Amino acid sequence: MADWNLCEADNRVENMILQNDICNVNISIDTTYTVESTDNKPYDLVINPKHLRHSDMYKVFAVQINLYSKTISIALIGDFYSYDKDCAVLEDKILTILLNDAIVQLKINDGTMINFKEFDCSGCNYGIYRLQNGYIVYLQLNN
Repeated sequence: MADWNLCEADNRVENMILQNDICNVNISIDTTYTVESTDNKPYDLVINPKHLRHSDMYKVFAVQINLYSKTISIALIGDFYSYDKDCAVLEDKILTILLNDAIVQLKINDGTMINFKEFDCSGCNYGIYRLQNGYIVYLQLNN
């Protein structure tokens, strides 16, 4: 089940909420996080699968996994053109997140990355959705 919290002032999406019997996941953009800085707010885990640096263009997803017995906070660093609306799918114990031209899978029980796949595309990827035998990615092709 997915839900979005809306900012009342301008109706823009502020975060994505996913939920199942095991956990509740909240994904938002952390605009204050700076790669390679010591002044960031604390996270339990920082995952930077593309090894982006301070000088790169990037976006930071703040991922909160509430397992009801504990909460795990993750800074997930990805492509600057990543979108936070429709960016994730929660299935059992796996959280799949689209970071524009890459997909990251996390184990929800401890937040560790179990899969990372980059793909070549000529456009921006806006959302990921679960199908019966896989996923579909909504994208815009550039000519």
